[in-house]
Amino acid sequence: MPDGRGPSILNSCFYHHPSERLLCGTEYMNIVQLKHALRRLSLGQLRKLDEWLHELIRNTEEAERAEKSSSRKRAVAEQTFDGKTYRLESIRCGKEKCKCARGKLHGPYWYSYTRVKNKVTSQYIGKDLPKDIEKKLKSRNN
Repeated sequence: MPDGRGPSILNSCFYHHPSERLLCGTEYMNIVQLKHALRRLSLGQLRKLDEWLHELIRNTEEAERAEKSSSRKRAVAEQTFDGKTYRLESIRCGKEKCKCARGKLHGPYWYSYTRVKNKVTSQYIGKDLPKDIEKKLKSRNN
């Protein structure tokens, strides 16, 4: 497929997700119209379309995975003390139907990060820092 956009019948088309219609030129095609148009394609064009759709699906899945993994944690605050980094993070639990999947993350929770040789280890602390660590961080910042 030289242009990477699929068979020529769909070259000027793009999918408009909210209404489940395909925009071709200045007109929308609904799914039924799209199916009728696809039935007119030759076997070679259908194979090219199949290849293009599989590539599109793979790319979309990869993008969604990357977005979910990169946005699993969001740092709210961070301070380093005595070789440890204390980070207040809002997190995504990973459950599909949870509120965090729609953007309302859990927390924030405190974690500590320590580097030993070439490995970073993390430890969950909780909603609040222990009082002694909080005092040390505050006195260091004043």
